[in-house]
Amino acid sequence: MTGPEVINAESRQAMRNALKRIQDGEYAKMFISEGATGYPSMTAKRRNNAAHGIEIIGEQLRSMIAVDRCQQDRRQSQELSRELDRKTRPWPRFFVWAVASGIKLHRLRPNPRPRHLSNFSHRCKVLSMSERPDEPNQAPDAESLLPIDEHVEEGHDAEGRKVRHRGIYLLPNLFTTANLFAGFYSIISSMSAQAALSAGDGAGASRYFAFAAIAIFVAMVLDGLDGRVARMTNTQSAFGAEYDSLSDMVAFGVAPALLAFGWALGDMGKVGWMVAFIYVAGAALRLARFNTQVGTADKRYFIGLASPAAAGVVAGVVWAFSDYGIQGSKMSFLVALLVAAAGMLMVSNIKYNSFKELDLKGRVPFVAILAVVLVFAVVFSDPPRILLLVFLAYAASGPVQYLLRLRRHKKAE
Repeated sequence: MTGPEVINAESRQAMRNALKRIQDGEYAKMFISEGATGYPSMTAKRRNNAAHGIEIIGEQLRSMIAVDRCQQDRRQSQELSRELDRKTRPWPRFFVWAVASGIKLHRLRPNPRPRHLSNFSHRCKVLSMSERPDEPNQAPDAESLLPIDEHVEEGHDAEGRKVRHRGIYLLPNLFTTANLFAGFYSIISSMSAQAALSAGDGAGASRYFAFAAIAIFVAMVLDGLDGRVARMTNTQSAFGAEYDSLSDMVAFGVAPALLAFGWALGDMGKVGWMVAFIYVAGAALRLARFNTQVGTADKRYFIGLASPAAAGVVAGVVWAFSDYGIQGSKMSFLVALLVAAAGMLMVSNIKYNSFKELDLKGRVPFVAILAVVLVFAVVFSDPPRILLLVFLAYAASGPVQYLLRLRRHKKAE
């Protein structure tokens, strides 16, 4: 099967001339100058040489390129859009006449985009998108029933490519929400205890103070679970980390400070609320520093006393003494020293053991489960006093280990 000869001596010479002009930069200069005026001469030359063999081959090649088809689809969709606009243009006049005539009109939802237009845009979009198919970059629906935008979080996959995730993980954030609720309940109980004290109900106030302290310990358990659940189920996210920090600020920063202030520090006046603020500021700074050192700090140690441990010290003191009916006003100075020390230890550089090297998923000797049962039995024999002793010992372990290391360092010198 034969056809007309397209590549001949004349076309070869034209190709050589065109290549030389490309190498000399003549085409680049002409393209820049033509672009400023809308490419008039290039369009005219293409129209005049439409019957040339090279131009015919180029047209066939351009029709095979998806990007060029995309441009054609865009032009066709624009023409269809203009046609639809022309067809719907008389409607505004009708609305003006109807309103003037007293006819009641209902607001209609705008007509959805025609399917053929969406197909054109989709074919063009696929060529330029680099996102994963299971996580499309879709804009939030303007017609959503709730005025809340969908959470979109950027991250990296196993190969280091940037991906976007829509939504949040439910399971770990349920524990974080429960942690937040426990802290909020502790604040409400502290306020109820102060109201009972103002009414002269000492027994009711002691009961509410105990509820507030117990809620803080419950928040500690939930705070320990949310992170472990996220790691075990591989549902860690930046949203979960920030949400956990905010919940910790409420449960282990604000709630213990209000508990101590309502139980003992309130009778000290300005000194009392200043001490309470020192604790709140220490908790906030501790959490902020922890978030910035997540990827660099040694996981075996906490830098500074952890906020849950500091909250355990404060809540343990209130629970242990109020359980015996002892009023905090009789030991305000001691409580102030303890609360201020807890706040300062949180922002210190003293190292505390994090116990994160414990392998809870591996096999352990049988005697380990017996030890766990013994610990539960001891704690539940007298929870307020046992928990207070445990957290006091942990808070004191950091300074003691620091002094021992300092002493060994001086002996080595």
